[in-house]
Amino acid sequence: MKKIAEVTTIVVAVLLIVTTSLIYLSARMGFQVNTVISDSMSPTLSVGTMVVSRAPDVANLKVGDVIVFKPVTVGEKPIVHRIVEVSNTNPPTFKTKGDNVTQTVDPWVVPAANVIGKMEFNSPVAGYINSFFRTKAGLIIALILPALILVVILFKSFWRELVKYIRNTPAKASK
Repeated sequence: MKKIAEVTTIVVAVLLIVTTSLIYLSARMGFQVNTVISDSMSPTLSVGTMVVSRAPDVANLKVGDVIVFKPVTVGEKPIVHRIVEVSNTNPPTFKTKGDNVTQTVDPWVVPAANVIGKMEFNSPVAGYINSFFRTKAGLIIALILPALILVVILFKSFWRELVKYIRNTPAKASK
């Protein structure tokens, strides 16, 4: 039973390290990671879905593509919506809409300069993890906790071997 607990702990620690590394290294690989924060894209993308996008050649974007873009109004978080219309201008502009049946076409036009990325893939619920890992507490838990777990496991293993060595070492005869 102890072995199962140790293996599980190591697996969880490694998964936390790998997930955190992927989130932080994604920008270096040309990816942008965002979290869906409203139900405007449901049922396609639920709240909490992690959307991974890559900066596109805006001239190749077409109707039906899901994009992440900076809102026209300053200070808002990036929006994830589907393109419903592409202008014939150079550079193009885009009309977007959420997939939710109650959504109407967005009242703004998205300039090409505001497009952050085209959705490459998504992962339901992983956005909550992504959002949490981007906080100080999340970073501490994702990096320091696994390190502490591994140190404890190594210490326990060392201690076990030390005790075994002491028990198996014959006592010196007194004179």
